[in-house]
Amino acid sequence: IKHQIMDTYESWQDLIRIFKDRDEQLDQSGNLQRFIRDLEDFQKWLSSKQSEIANEIIPQTEADAKQAQTRNELLKGEIDNYSSQYEQMKTTGNELCDGNTDKQDYKNFQLRLEAVDLGWNELLQMWENRDKLLLELVHFMQFEKEGRAVETLLNKQDNFLQKIEKP
Repeated sequence: IKHQIMDTYESWQDLIRIFKDRDEQLDQSGNLQRFIRDLEDFQKWLSSKQSEIANEIIPQTEADAKQAQTRNELLKGEIDNYSSQYEQMKTTGNELCDGNTDKQDYKNFQLRLEAVDLGWNELLQMWENRDKLLLELVHFMQFEKEGRAVETLLNKQDNFLQKIEKP
């Protein structure tokens, strides 16, 4: 009977160990699934913001350019709000891939992380280029407006001087 109790106890301990291992695997699997879902959501957001910047129409008036600058600044705020999520995602992704580089699933996962990294850097560059373009456009439109005002003033002065009798 003692032998059977010992066998049962060992079997029970094995079952507990197996249960703990499976529980850890389920936790890891759940964490990975949540991370992948978050990664997909982030990729969708990233893609939509890249499209938003790329499809923005170049303003034709100073007022439109200033409105576009305001929208661009709001977009920068949104990008800044996502930067901590991006950094956390990058760190978590690297931790998940660490030590698993020989498995094909993790290689594909690593490629997705690299694509997100590239997309993030492209988004920042696109925003910066757009910001510079809008700033230059506003300055040019202001210069053009002031040039027209000076031209009008000079025309008025020229007309005035032509009306004055010459001695």
